[in-house]
Formats: sequence, structure tokens, C-alpha cells
Amino acid sequence: MSSIVSKGLRQKSLACREKGRKALLKLLQELTPRSASLTLVFQEIKDQLQKAGYQLHTFVYSIHYLLQQLHEGNLLKPGDVSTDIVDLVADKFLEELFNSTTGVDGTLEDIEKVKIKESKTKKAIPTFEIFA
Repeated sequence: MSSIVSKGLRQKSLACREKGRKALLKLLQELTPRSASLTLVFQEIKDQLQKAGYQLHTFVYSIHYLLQQLHEGNLLKPGDVSTDIVDLVADKFLEELFNSTTGVDGTLEDIEKVKIKESKTKKAIPTFEIFA
């Protein structure tokens, strides 16, 4: 199930990506134990969004969205976000935080062509705050 929904995050259409994030959130809200389901879903998202550029931003934004919604709904408990989960996503978050070439092909010109919602703000620091 999460594999099919995660593929929707690769779409260029904002509506498809938003529906995919909401479906993954509903899936995570229902599954327990939370730590195992977070690891499974985050790994699937990472596998689907491998490329640099808009997929990197979509990955970071999606992980932040899911964690933020679970946190605000008091569904994240201490221990749900294990070090395995942090290790799984940290490289992409650090790449978003410290790289300035964020286009589709990793060039600055491409960022001008592809203006997607996910690339407008950096979500790495707020996500690290949720991890803490």
C-alpha cells in the first residue's frame, strides 16, 4: 500500500503529491507499532524519491509533513522516532540544508524552471527539532 502511494509523490502535479501525503498520514495514524511503520513508510518514500532536485525537496517536505502532523495530533510518543529513522533520513535533510544547487539536474538554472511548493522553504531544521 505505501509503495503505491509513495509513487504518487514523484508526480509533477501538486494535487497528486498532496493526496499522496494525506494518504500516507492516514496510513501512519492507523498502524502500530508506530516506530516500525515509520521506518517502513520512510524507507519506501526514500526509495521512490531518489533523484536530486524536486524529488529531494518532495522527500524532505513529505517527511516533515508526516512527522509534524503526527506530532501535532499527539500520536508521536517518546521512542517512536528511533535512531534508525533519523539515520535513514538524515543524509537527505543535510543535503537539502547545505546544498545550494537544487534544480532537477542539480543546476541553478533548473530551479528557475521548476518552482514547486516543496522547494520554497527548507524543512530540515524544523524536522530535526521534531526529532529532538
